[in-house]
Amino acid sequence: MIDKKELGSFLHYMRKELRMTLKLVANVMDCDEKTIRNIEHGKSTPELDTLCNLCAVYGIPPERIAEFFEIDDELHHALEIYHIKDYWKSAEKRAASETEYERV
Repeated sequence: MIDKKELGSFLHYMRKELRMTLKLVANVMDCDEKTIRNIEHGKSTPELDTLCNLCAVYGIPPERIAEFFEIDDELHHALEIYHIKDYWKSAEKRAASETEYERV
């Protein structure tokens, strides 16, 4: 079970702390702004790959996100592996998008 509202509020807070716009996050993640907005407002539950990519973009350890889920050790391990695997890919996208960096 997931608390979509709390997770969304946390992700919104992290994005604002990093001074990233919805547009920038959507560009880095190659999705539309509505997807990010719906997650932040608790209207949708992110897929595992989307959640892991958000972790990488925001620099959030997967253990922190796992607090919003009732998950078993296997899923927690999968989150860790996915985060490590895709961290560098997302980091490269972030670096490339810094030229587009927009203040909130």
